[in-house]
Order: sequence, then structure tokens, then C-alpha cells
Amino acid sequence: MTQKEFIISVMENKDGYATLADLYKAYSKSNENWETETPEASIRRTLQTNRDFFKIIPGLWALKKYENKLPNNIKKIIEEEKELDDKDKPNIHQFYQAQIANIGQMLGYKTYIPPQDIGKVKNFAQYLEITEFRQFENFTYGSIGDHIKTIDVIWLQGDNHIFPHTIFEVENTTDFQNSLTKFYELKHYLLNMTIVAPASRKKEFQSRIDQSIYAPIKERIKFLSYDKIGESITEIVSNFKEINRLKEITLKNEY
Repeated sequence: MTQKEFIISVMENKDGYATLADLYKAYSKSNENWETETPEASIRRTLQTNRDFFKIIPGLWALKKYENKLPNNIKKIIEEEKELDDKDKPNIHQFYQAQIANIGQMLGYKTYIPPQDIGKVKNFAQYLEITEFRQFENFTYGSIGDHIKTIDVIWLQGDNHIFPHTIFEVENTTDFQNSLTKFYELKHYLLNMTIVAPASRKKEFQSRIDQSIYAPIKERIKFLSYDKIGESITEIVSNFKEINRLKEITLKNEY
């Protein structure tokens, strides 16, 4: 099967669309052999150079022939993408929550999403396994736990004792203030903090994080664009090499 035929097959099994993560996962589980060391790059190149596919938002593609019969949740994303930048775009927000959680699980982490978001997020990632807050709430104090509960996505590590490894806030249109306040509450914990937003908002984020109040956490917060989320799992992994190294040291000290 050629790359194009493979992608079409995956998309047709998903009502005409697929995320890059869907395609990478499908390839890793298949018996396909394209004789390339970079199958992810081959998938992206096939999507970008073939008129049978079209890009909806970073990380989400569809078959051209399905354009008018895509599921409602995907149609809503297309509608939101056409709206002004300052408009609230809940479906795009939920889509990236789903992708972050999905990538985390592919990397071997447990994932948490606030209970009020789970149903909507699962519209974009049906088979996500979500960890309940009660399973790791004892890692911190009650008042801080109230902030943790509302974080968009948390990657969790550990078996008997579960605790946060990386926390994510998706910022499509809001001013970063609420997210940074949550991060600040966790300044004494060894975990990674990541803002996920459109690439066009990076300067706005930088201006906000440069405020003196955030000096204690400034160097620990990463900005990850929607494009980066969509590019490749390999690149996502590389963004967290340093925190993984620190995690290994922490585990060794613990025992």
C-alpha cells in the first residue's frame, strides 16, 4: 500500500478525517514498510502535496471528497477557524486538549482532564483513558488542589503514587493570566509547565511572562504552538528531554 492509499484508508475508517497522531499510531501498528527512517515526515509530505487531502487546523486533516459530509464536531472546528481571532472557539480548544492527552498516553503517561471537559474532549479522541483527580489529589494541599482540578491537561507518572509530570493550559483567545496563576501556585513542585496556543500569540505570551511576578517560574514555562502539537510525536518528545532527565534523578533519589 502506498503512503497515499494508507492515509485514505485510515481517514475513511474515521468518517473522512484524521489527526497526525491518528496516522502515526496507525502506521506504528500496521505491517506497512515504506523503507524510510522517517515515516512521520513521509505522512506529512503526502498530506501537503496531494490534492485529495486538505488541512483543517494544525494537526487535523481530511479527505477532500468528504468535505461536505464530515462529522458535526469537525464541521464546528472548520466554522470556528473562519471566525475572528478574538472569538471564543471551544471546539478548537477541546480538540487540542484531546491531542495533548492522546500524545501523553502514547508516550506512556496517565492523563487527567477536568470532569466537565471529558465528554466534549472525547468527541475528538474516543478511546482516551482519563485518570480521576482523587487518584492523585494527595500529592498536594487542598487549596492548591482546587487550582489543579481546572488545568486543561495533566500528564501523570507513577503507579502506586501518582503525581503530575507536565501540566498544559490551552490558550486560544484568553489573556494567559488565569493559566499563569495556576502555574504560579505550583512553583514549588518539580514539573513541566506548558502553554499551548496559536503561534501568532507567542509575542503576547512573552510580554505576559516577562512581568516580574512570574520571575520564579519564567524559565520553567514552555510555549508550544498548535503547529508543534500537530507536527510529530518525535518533536513533542524532544521538548521534554530535560524534564525526563530530572525525573530520572528524582526517582533515583527517592529510593
